[in-house]
Amino acid sequence: MKKLKIIFYLFFFISNIIFTSPNVHAKLLPFNLTKKWNSNKLPSLSIILSKVTPSVVNINVQGSTYVSQFRLPQKIQEYLNEKFSLCKEGSPYKNTPICGDNDNILQQKFHSIGSGVIINSKKGLIITNNHVINNADYISVELNNGKIYEAKILGQDPKTDLALIQIKDRTGNLKSVKIANSDTLKVGDYTIAIGNPYGLGESVTSGIISGLGRTGLNIENFENFIQTDAAINKGNSGGALVNLNGDLIGINTAILTPNEGNIGIGFAIPSNTVMNLVNQFIKFGKIERGFLGIYGVELDPQIAKVMKVPNIFKGIFIREVISSKNNILKPGDIIITLNNKKIDSYALLKAKISTLMRGSIIKLGIIRNGTFKIIETQLDNFCDDESSNENSIYGIEGAYLENISLKKRFFIFNKVKKNGVKVIKVIPNSPASIIGLKKDDIIIGINQNNIYNIKDLKKILDTQPSLILLNILRGNKELYLLN
Repeated sequence: MKKLKIIFYLFFFISNIIFTSPNVHAKLLPFNLTKKWNSNKLPSLSIILSKVTPSVVNINVQGSTYVSQFRLPQKIQEYLNEKFSLCKEGSPYKNTPICGDNDNILQQKFHSIGSGVIINSKKGLIITNNHVINNADYISVELNNGKIYEAKILGQDPKTDLALIQIKDRTGNLKSVKIANSDTLKVGDYTIAIGNPYGLGESVTSGIISGLGRTGLNIENFENFIQTDAAINKGNSGGALVNLNGDLIGINTAILTPNEGNIGIGFAIPSNTVMNLVNQFIKFGKIERGFLGIYGVELDPQIAKVMKVPNIFKGIFIREVISSKNNILKPGDIIITLNNKKIDSYALLKAKISTLMRGSIIKLGIIRNGTFKIIETQLDNFCDDESSNENSIYGIEGAYLENISLKKRFFIFNKVKKNGVKVIKVIPNSPASIIGLKKDDIIIGINQNNIYNIKDLKKILDTQPSLILLNILRGNKELYLLN
């Protein structure tokens, strides 16, 4: 106990010397506690923000969507009704999940919030995320000065989650943001995120670029994201990610989180991608997306060894050329550059191609038969937004597929089935044709697993099962095809 007291007094005595003696203080501490700091000399983002915040808007949406309400399986409903008469007219269970058919698709109203960025002040054009305004019946835009205007949709692209809206009947001047070249970004560059998180109003956070060209997140179809640790939360979607000049480098779109909170992993769509698509929205009212017409995989050591390519190369190995218009690329080619920039991810290649307009001429650096060469090729036209260009899905090669939206199911297939993938084309004499698939067939199941979209279908068939049992809806008849 005495030792403890001695140590305590000794510590108190030494600390008192350190914090009272100017000489000891100057030697031991990295800064002067007695110095009065001038707050005016501390760094501030206020000047930058004064340039850009008038270009960032809050978006409020009222809309409606079609939802599939949960119901018990039809046979259980029939059993309960037969044994207990639960589903007769007048029964309190009549409009509950216990009763009803399997195709109970309802229209549901909703209200959502988000952000947007003014990119053209003269025309009142605002870029935002597609998921912010999708299925909107009414859109209102609140400016930085508190003025509120109605807006209309000019174009939507679900595959990149971008949408272009326009302010209606505006008065007064708007301020558009200056667009930066996102191709010059580097990991470590400072970023500022501006938006309307949780409807709180204009909020600002800052951070750095944590990564570039992020893919494989399964957020959207074509992914080429800027990753930042600037806090992005619900309501920030569609807001601005800017650099320290106040120039737009990206549109905030998503966060990676286990519990809907921010953990410092946010994603934004690069400004170059945004402007490529905006120009198409303005010109066509939709995206005239380019399509390279290949099916490829990342070059790995095994493929490199077989193709006699040094391990120092990274790129995309072309498995198959699936566009009849592309007669320049060949199976076995290895793409290592796109427009003079290195490319080593198939997902990133597709994402970059998807922002270019059909008919665009691109330069590809390829290795063919061990020799590097630069070739030029013209992009084909991409199929419609709900279809699969790839006709080489394992087991059903030669079949082009299309997702069936809930809205389509509501109006077309309301009394048939509520799930499925539609066959929109079958190549003659292909494996899909040989097993019996036909145009307009609807694949509703594979190996006793329900299929709701192309992603579900590919997830099962990518495992390359030895037996494939397709459950097909043809007209009003249900049948099975075996491969």
